[in-house]
Amino acid sequence: MAKWPLYYVEKVAAKDGLKDAYFGTITHADGKKQTTYKGMPLYFFVGNKAAGDTNGQGVKDVWYVASP
Repeated sequence: MAKWPLYYVEKVAAKDGLKDAYFGTITHADGKKQTTYKGMPLYFFVGNKAAGDTNGQGVKDVWYVASP
């Protein structure tokens, strides 16, 4: 999944009305950790270069930007 690397941070700093409880962590069979939002795994998109980029939005009608 080279275009969609896993997103992981030790602790999410929830803000803008989000709750810390919305975020969690899963551990894959290979030991890699991934942050989740309401149970859904989060990914980066390699086509995003700057903060706020959302170039992965709607790719193949599967990938969507996480928004509260």
